[in-house]
Amino acid sequence: MDPFSITASTLTLATACVKSSALLYKAIEGFRSARTDVQNLRSDVGDLNIVLQALEKNIQESTENFEVLKLILQQCADACETFHKAVLVALGQPDDRLQGIKAWVRLQYHGSNIESFRKLIGSYKATMTIALADSNL
Repeated sequence: MDPFSITASTLTLATACVKSSALLYKAIEGFRSARTDVQNLRSDVGDLNIVLQALEKNIQESTENFEVLKLILQQCADACETFHKAVLVALGQPDDRLQGIKAWVRLQYHGSNIESFRKLIGSYKATMTIALADSNL
């Protein structure tokens, strides 16, 4: 595969990951809870989105080969999309939204382990931060 195609496909995955993490962040805001775990998850997803945006910009502007990140970008996008769907199910329909603790309990009841998800996105964020740092050396 030529370098342009590799860069384009990696950029497409990075863009998809930025979008899915942004949608997840927006959905988590719907919980409107003072609970620490909700605030931590919201913060972690927001931080992930910042790193992804920086990576996306770096891929656009750099001559570095980020092909090694394609798999992790795909996994990150898939994880954010899956968790986003679980959040939407927990919140219910827009006109019938459960708020705060009830929605959070419902999300956990549906088998979504919030702490495991936070660790997962933390590992994605760390990997992408290392790649960014390496490309900027």
